[in-house]
Amino acid sequence: MYKVNSIVHYQPDVLLVGEPNMLSSFVLPCIYEAVKLKERRVVELGPFKEVVDDALPTRRAALSVFATCLKNCPRALDLSLFLPVLASALGDVQDIQLQAHQTVIFLSTQSPSALVDALDSFVDPLRKTCKMTIKGQKTDSEKERINEWIKSAIRTTLILTSIEGSNNQRKFFEFSNQIRTDSNLAEIVSQLDEELKTN
Repeated sequence: MYKVNSIVHYQPDVLLVGEPNMLSSFVLPCIYEAVKLKERRVVELGPFKEVVDDALPTRRAALSVFATCLKNCPRALDLSLFLPVLASALGDVQDIQLQAHQTVIFLSTQSPSALVDALDSFVDPLRKTCKMTIKGQKTDSEKERINEWIKSAIRTTLILTSIEGSNNQRKFFEFSNQIRTDSNLAEIVSQLDEELKTN
């Protein structure tokens, strides 16, 4: 997977030769399968049990390949197939979500019109992260990591509201208004608004 990402990054033309080309006919179908993989198992750690997903590195690598395709050979990626994958990634575990946030933000500048119809499908996973609360005993570094995760989801939402036509997507429009009027999120929203104005 990492070799594929390296080739797409440094030598995308190698995969785009011919019709149909290797990227569209062979590589991307495999990546679409890889990004769906989940291999969860329960590991016992003394009196505790933890769920481990052995496929997490594979999903993370697959999403990286998609992100590299968007930057280096965007025409090879069918967004109508990719955007449902992105919506699913927004509801995955923290590492995958953060990757997905960056990809959404990139698309908001490169292909904003393609995102509009997908906005409503982003709402549920984004809302779940934005409304997340810190539960149980957490170290300061754990709290900081969770707060950055929440902030990333809110930043993504605020950036999406700037896309022309986003207010025509009823579910997303209502959600984005809820984020802006939620007193618990007011400080973060204000901070991000200022940050986005200066960028």
